[in-house]
Amino acid sequence: MRARIIFQGLTVFTHGRPTADAENGERKLGPLTAWLVSDPMHHAAPLHTHRPYLGFIGLDARTNESRVETKHWIPFDTTIRLDDPSLTPGVVIDQSYLDYVPRLGALHPSDTRSFTSILQNLQQSGLISSRITIPSGTIRARNFITWDWHGNTPTRVAYMDTNIQGFASNEVVVDIGDDSDINDDHCKGCLVVEGVGLNRVQQQVEPRHSYEFRAELCPRVRTPTDYDIDPNTVELLITNLPARRPRALFYGLHAEVASEAAGFARRDYKTTPQYERFAAVADEYDHNQWMVDEPMIMGHPFPFLIDPSEDKLDGLKDVGERGMAVRPPDPYGRPQGVIRPGAVGGDLPDHTPHVDSPTGDDPQNTEICPFTRI
Repeated sequence: MRARIIFQGLTVFTHGRPTADAENGERKLGPLTAWLVSDPMHHAAPLHTHRPYLGFIGLDARTNESRVETKHWIPFDTTIRLDDPSLTPGVVIDQSYLDYVPRLGALHPSDTRSFTSILQNLQQSGLISSRITIPSGTIRARNFITWDWHGNTPTRVAYMDTNIQGFASNEVVVDIGDDSDINDDHCKGCLVVEGVGLNRVQQQVEPRHSYEFRAELCPRVRTPTDYDIDPNTVELLITNLPARRPRALFYGLHAEVASEAAGFARRDYKTTPQYERFAAVADEYDHNQWMVDEPMIMGHPFPFLIDPSEDKLDGLKDVGERGMAVRPPDPYGRPQGVIRPGAVGGDLPDHTPHVDSPTGDDPQNTEICPFTRI
């Protein structure tokens, strides 16, 4: 079976070794730890409190009952693993993760602390609400930071008090497993999600004496009502997001808390031309929101959009010649030939899941089915 774990919201990812090693060619750096960040001082301010929640789509491995659930509190110390002894330990790093997820050390180039010292800061920080350990899989970037103005287009960002610019991801995915059990009567192993302890946000908004969570999940694709779910896959969504703002903002000051949690030194950049220009634009864009946000500036790098108008995508038009297809790069997920499209159980026994249903229809895997207009 396969598992897809989707991360959204303020998170610091660490591995068994620094990701700078992956930039030099080493792509398996040990287990992955996701440190979910939130400042407990913001617990009374929904706009700034990041709540760590877990949702999933699967089948309970013990009761065989469907489980489609949202907004479970993530325990303080959580592990997510695929119970399959054939898996190779370690999380493989995809190039997209290196390209679109900034390395904190690159944002703080003058910091000379060891990797171990930074980990110790994260372990001791009161700004970490939950930590999630994933022992194996592949980590990659997926969706981008966008601006919803002429279509919801990816747009370039800069990081305050640095020269770092480019496109950045706001969604990271960890893929685990394969389809070697696609024809078995039962899934090989199951996805185990287990954790203990109240996370730090939960302690403030919903205190209790203790908290534990455990789920053992298999793929839910079993009946015709599940055609829109990726076959042979359990999907988890981990969010660490604040309340929605009254109006979209082009900057992300909360990112500063990640640097603070990792123990990086603050900097005084408020007199620099870059900051002065940014502050003037932020005030012009929405004075009321900037008056609320400006006092949160800590002195760490944070992302802001440079100029979304320059990133407007080309529209459709007659260009005077026929477009000619070129084989696209292989997408993430299963390779061709594992499951034949449209097959029903029994028609193609060597390539078909044992269930009596089509192979599923993950929105990520469909044909391109766009809109038209008259």
